[in-house]
Amino acid sequence: MAHLHSLNLSKTHQILGIYLKEGGLVGLPLSDRDAEAIIAASHQAPFGKGEETLVDTSVRKTWEVFPGHFELKNPAWQPFVKTVVAKGSEKVSRMFATLVIALPSKHEGGEVRVTHAGKTRVFETAKFSEFGASFLAWFSDVTHEMKPVLSGRRLVLTYNLVHQILGPKDLGANTNVAMSKLRLLLLAWIKGLEEDDTFPSTQAFLFEHQYTDASLCYDGLKGHDRHVASHLREACNKLEFILYLANLDHTVTGGCDGYDVDDGWGYGGGGGGGDGGIHEITDEIERETSLKKVVELDGTQIAKELPFDEETFIQTDALADVDPDDKDYSGFTGNEGVSTTHFYHRTVAILIPRSHRIELFLGPHRNTDGNPYSLHWEHARKPNVLE
Repeated sequence: MAHLHSLNLSKTHQILGIYLKEGGLVGLPLSDRDAEAIIAASHQAPFGKGEETLVDTSVRKTWEVFPGHFELKNPAWQPFVKTVVAKGSEKVSRMFATLVIALPSKHEGGEVRVTHAGKTRVFETAKFSEFGASFLAWFSDVTHEMKPVLSGRRLVLTYNLVHQILGPKDLGANTNVAMSKLRLLLLAWIKGLEEDDTFPSTQAFLFEHQYTDASLCYDGLKGHDRHVASHLREACNKLEFILYLANLDHTVTGGCDGYDVDDGWGYGGGGGGGDGGIHEITDEIERETSLKKVVELDGTQIAKELPFDEETFIQTDALADVDPDDKDYSGFTGNEGVSTTHFYHRTVAILIPRSHRIELFLGPHRNTDGNPYSLHWEHARKPNVLE
């Protein structure tokens, strides 16, 4: 999810050589004079809200200096950063991540809260901030929140991590055992389809990370997801199976307690459940799963908005005991009971025998004659740009 490490800055690295094109050298630990020089060379940092980019100091009081407006003159710094990247994150092809290095600048507060797959961790940078440094790295699908700095100032360098060279796609020799087991499972699946018409023709493996529609392709997979996908691809190629990637939407609606988790008195105002409060569904009314976007391994989109059966997840109770990515709480509406809807957004690998490929696009809904109500299909098209 994310990693926090303290840094042992040698005398060589302490002389970082931050040089403002309009302001000159910046010393460390950060002084009031140099902090004012940085502010003079910077602009107010925006924040994202939906599709908007806004500037509001009540939400984010941060000044940002563009890379073209300063230099790091110490030649030993860049090799040092490469060692930090190797320690704090996995080197996988086309990995998108963020690396933040907090430089010596005394402050209090400013905790970093990161959330991924329903799990939250809080990291502190203040403890050794006056003379020490630390770095924090997280993948791009991790939700992060910066708490306010209560006193002092925090000076950080922020890096966007992108591996531009694609890694090798062949599996190593030490994967022979795993591949043998996977081959046996796929052969058993084919036999089940031949003997039982009700046997599922599609299976879905839930990835650890979430991927944007733009980055959904094999070369964009990260960490354990990449490891799993490489095994699946190799096995599918040998046994006439097809492997797709898809972004999946899953919603669950049901009744819940009227007690509001926000204020303790049942008057949270409804709408979104307040500041992060999640109402447990006590009486499920409806659930629905669909594939928002389906792509081939190279990222070519082949379908969208397909109905999907959550029973085909390979993992048992794949979304059980996982906090939703979003929620909608109805609140009190007269004599009617209160209800809530939980929304989950996940990325999956889709396995299907080549001979049953069309069934993925027909969907699970058929009429009494066994014919599909509708055909959800989109002609394959190559993306116009490399993402």
